[in-house]
Amino acid sequence: LINRDYKVRLVIYTPTDNEFWMHFLASKAVTSKVVKQAYNLGGRVYTYGLQNTIYLQKFEKNKLQKFRERKAEVDPNYILNPLKIVKSNISFFRINMMFGLMLVWRKLAIKLGLAKEILKIDIKINR
Repeated sequence: LINRDYKVRLVIYTPTDNEFWMHFLASKAVTSKVVKQAYNLGGRVYTYGLQNTIYLQKFEKNKLQKFRERKAEVDPNYILNPLKIVKSNISFFRINMMFGLMLVWRKLAIKLGLAKEILKIDIKINR
């Protein structure tokens, strides 16, 4: 969708079968790659939740700090969604490293015949 400001809103779904952990993590890795590229091009995530906390920590520290301050005012006992975004200790570096390795392992598994290449999409963004 393109809104009035000519900004694009991209909704990403990665349907997977979580019984196949390698495919599940690889799909998360691809999503992460797209989100990082969006930030590098001046975009941002549309919603904030536990899954997007790593991007807030890396790219939107001020917004995360304001969110934490507001959360402390409104819900000082952390009853609603306890320990999610506010107290998350997820490291962007660790997650980024894990997802990067997951993409490598997935490609290797496909070459060795241990996994199937379900859908190949080559994303190239020109500025």
